[in-house]
Amino acid sequence: GLFGGIGVFVKYPHSYQATAQVILTISPYEDTLTAVANNQAMAATSPVATIALKKLGLKESVSNFLSSYTVSSSTARVLTVTGSGPSAEQAVLRAGAVANAFLTFRADELQAQQNLVVQSLNQQISQAEKRVSSIDGQISQLGQPASPAQQSQLDKLRGDRTSAANALANLQQADRKSTRLNSSHIT
Repeated sequence: GLFGGIGVFVKYPHSYQATAQVILTISPYEDTLTAVANNQAMAATSPVATIALKKLGLKESVSNFLSSYTVSSSTARVLTVTGSGPSAEQAVLRAGAVANAFLTFRADELQAQQNLVVQSLNQQISQAEKRVSSIDGQISQLGQPASPAQQSQLDKLRGDRTSAANALANLQQADRKSTRLNSSHIT
């Protein structure tokens, strides 16, 4: 019986568990209805496990490490990582490493999304600036209208310019907001 008990303990050692909780802010690029499931799924991916393994300096396989922790959410803002390890200290280290790896991975993903938004806004701003410039050119070519038809055309161009300038101002404001979000939310 004693040898059997020792054999079972050696083959299936006692596993300790520890939890780490991550408090999240839902980014402007996340859907609040799916954020919980997305964050849970993201934390249980190979890239997150790979980052955690590197931080821990462990040589075990990614798939084996993935099976050593679970991820759950009680709310959209709280993610709980439960890590298992051969000792209490190892369980704490693993849970913390996975939580940190998740935050690193999530920040990188949000930064990539932010960069795409900024690129898109910059393209739209460039197009809006060209539109305003084109309308300005048309207005200057008309000069002083000599006929009612030219006056009507000038009035239409001025209205178009006002609309284009407003669209440009809105895009520039969105770009400034996006830049502020970039520096405040993705940390």
